[in-house]
Amino acid sequence: MKLKSISESDRPVERIEKHGVKALSTVELLAVLLNSGTKNSNVLELSAEILSEYPLEKLQNTSIEQLEKIKGVKKMKAARILTAFELNARIKKNNNGFINNAGEAFQALEDMKTLETEQTRGIYLNSRNKILTIKTISTGTLTVSLINPREIIKNAINTNAVGVIIAHNHPSGDPTPSLEDIKATTTLLKACSIVGIHLIDHVIIGDGYFSFKEKKLL
Repeated sequence: MKLKSISESDRPVERIEKHGVKALSTVELLAVLLNSGTKNSNVLELSAEILSEYPLEKLQNTSIEQLEKIKGVKKMKAARILTAFELNARIKKNNNGFINNAGEAFQALEDMKTLETEQTRGIYLNSRNKILTIKTISTGTLTVSLINPREIIKNAINTNAVGVIIAHNHPSGDPTPSLEDIKATTTLLKACSIVGIHLIDHVIIGDGYFSFKEKKLL
């Protein structure tokens, strides 16, 4: 069953025309790539089945052979899926190493979504927001001391960084900040201000991301 067999209001392509591509769910986005389903299931159902077998963070690391084991996924469909991920990876590499917003920071650290323990990293930038280095600050259960201002500032000085974006992950998938996250960010902001380092943002990574800057908490 192809996309055209689905009622017009539910067709992903028509929804893109009316609402833009960002309005589509992950299932719908994948369905556009697949274009058709099987004799017994439409393309949206096939898309949902693929994502049930391989969640998005695992799908990007599959092979054509693995995907072909799913009924209804032939070589061309599998190739389209892997091509989409590769194009996305190349776009990230071609951004010349600049970070201009939380979304780009999230993309640069997207591997943190799959970590089973909490980890804190620092993206150190020059005055033009070009990445100088990305360093792991700490790993473990997040506490105020885990976001160590001394370590973060030392790395900034050693790399001649003007600003830093701090990021840590929530293995639960929910990027909502805890009270400890907020307290740690406030402490770090004060410490960075004293030595003239710009704390640009604190990004929490889960199934999506939370930006302290976007939420006007910095």
